[in-house]
Amino acid sequence: MLYLRIEDYRLILADYNRPSASQPDSHAMLTLVEHKLKPEMSLQQNLHAARVQHELFLRKGWLEVIVNGPTTLVPVSEYEDASESIVFKSCFRAASETPFRVLADNIPQLRTMLVFGVRQNMAESIAREFQDCDIHYTSAASLLLRRFAIHDFPKLHRRVYVNCREGFIDVAAFTERQLTACCTYEANTTYDAVYYILALSKALGFRTDETRYILTGSEAMAGGILSSLQRFVPDAVRRSLIDEFGLRPITRHPAVPYDLGLLLLS
Repeated sequence: MLYLRIEDYRLILADYNRPSASQPDSHAMLTLVEHKLKPEMSLQQNLHAARVQHELFLRKGWLEVIVNGPTTLVPVSEYEDASESIVFKSCFRAASETPFRVLADNIPQLRTMLVFGVRQNMAESIAREFQDCDIHYTSAASLLLRRFAIHDFPKLHRRVYVNCREGFIDVAAFTERQLTACCTYEANTTYDAVYYILALSKALGFRTDETRYILTGSEAMAGGILSSLQRFVPDAVRRSLIDEFGLRPITRHPAVPYDLGLLLLS
């Protein structure tokens, strides 16, 4: 099965064969290719160049595409398929200016549907270059929230998760198992990230001495934010794929992003 993750500056394509149910002791096989994007080229051109340069991009089958982008949450009890596009466009001004393909992921742990958008030109480029694949989209935010929702910290019922990725932080706040807030901030510096984290905590009425702050994602970015955040809060920790799933080849692979690892191992 193929997995595609697109960022502003690179593509990651992974081919992962899980152990079979009939042979649970068999070894999982992961092949991963990272392709740098050329900013002077369109996504269509970059995808075509990647297919020419990397044999893995020529594989056929099921393709799971991880999307980072605008999202909004709707309780399952209020959700209707026909209203996805209306809800999305009412939340994001960009949706009225740029065509989006609007989709939704179910987050059963929170009894919530996560509505997200894929830019139409991106979806068309992927469809053209992977014509031999059955393509499905998953929001990175849904992968994060599903995982965060099952964490159990009984002595610290208030938790703020900060997922770090290139130029952005995804912040999710929980009171016990209830999601209190879910936001994405553009954070080009450590100081920006810490400001947004503490400002959200204050807005929610979370006391920093009664809250655990948990950082995931990009190791280099999370490390810097953690060091700065620890000046203001007594309980801030890093959490990696190894903490989630133990020592496995995927968790030790330096090029596997946190959200992709969650998808592969969950």
